[in-house]
Amino acid sequence: RASDSEIEFTINFCDVGAIVTNSKETERMINLQFNNRITVIDVAGTSVSVIGETKKTAVPCSPDNTAIILGTSGSTSTPKRVMLSHENLVSNANAIIKSLNYDENERFLCVLPLTFASGNTSQLIVSLILSASLYIYQTPLHPKLFFNAVQKHSITSVTIVPSVLQMLVSDGKNYSEECCSLKAICFGGAPASPDVVEKTKRSPMADKLVHHYGQTENSPRISHLHFKTEADKYPSVGKPLEGVEVSVSPTGADEKNGEILIKGESVMLGYYKEMSPIKDGWLATGDIGYMDEENYIYITGRKKNIIICSGMNIYPEEVEAVISRHPGVMEVLVSGIDDPYHGELPIAEVVSKSNYTLSEKELKDFCVGKISEYKIPVKFYFRDSLNHTPSGKTIR
Repeated sequence: RASDSEIEFTINFCDVGAIVTNSKETERMINLQFNNRITVIDVAGTSVSVIGETKKTAVPCSPDNTAIILGTSGSTSTPKRVMLSHENLVSNANAIIKSLNYDENERFLCVLPLTFASGNTSQLIVSLILSASLYIYQTPLHPKLFFNAVQKHSITSVTIVPSVLQMLVSDGKNYSEECCSLKAICFGGAPASPDVVEKTKRSPMADKLVHHYGQTENSPRISHLHFKTEADKYPSVGKPLEGVEVSVSPTGADEKNGEILIKGESVMLGYYKEMSPIKDGWLATGDIGYMDEENYIYITGRKKNIIICSGMNIYPEEVEAVISRHPGVMEVLVSGIDDPYHGELPIAEVVSKSNYTLSEKELKDFCVGKISEYKIPVKFYFRDSLNHTPSGKTIR
């Protein structure tokens, strides 16, 4: 789903040496511009291509080495790159296993992309540690097809985003027979609408729900809320997992809410090529919330500008940087609007240059190929001006 320029930037920024892909993308990779020598491995055609001239040496493996680099939210025009070590990932996976009482007999249905921190840890790594079964879901997401797959493979656990949860309860049918093997339906990554949660609580999935909270920087799971025993605590995101410490740092005059801080073995090594935000072992999440007297965590807001659409992170500054390159755009502000299905959708407010008439279609077409499709604003609003701070910064 990424554009050519996004792929080039990621590969070059992260000093990648090899790409594993399929036949269609192999041809695409060969035509891109990479700084380093790249080995492109086509797993479908079992061919290997080499691009570029220089070659980097691999680092020997140890628990403290970086195992994976994943993109996450950022305050600049490009996402930050999170370095997670082998120890980070294994620590978080083991905490998930203990919280959900998983064993070697689990049968996981992999719905989330493995490029998600949650998909990678809760689906792939957990199943590898347990030597359990992992099934890759490849059919269109439709309630009947989904539950047929669950029944066919006797699935015990699945991790999804709220938009998928809404889809599963959308047709109003009772799938109690199809989902009888399920023990855990984990959902998170974006806010779930109260209506969707209430519908799910009245469905056969009610006592299988587990609301999770996490961040890529924590490998990613921070907490779980088990609806079977803790449904009355919703919309809390639950209690911290084993090995994860949580604290609330006061922000301003609000005595109840503050910024959520986390600490533990699952906290990242740092950001690749950027200064580490970790202080004395504590990582500031950017989320605003509080903990009650029973240590249940409640998230009440976000410090960051990130837009979360169907569990996918959209960075307003990245989209603004693309739109502002249009010759007719003087100013642009991208933000999110609430959407009952996707959680949030990106929109843009645009100030045109004088003597230049812009249209929504022209701007959408301009974005195609420069950013992923889901990042393109669904609506463009044309303004005479935007509000600014005294220092000249656009007010979000």
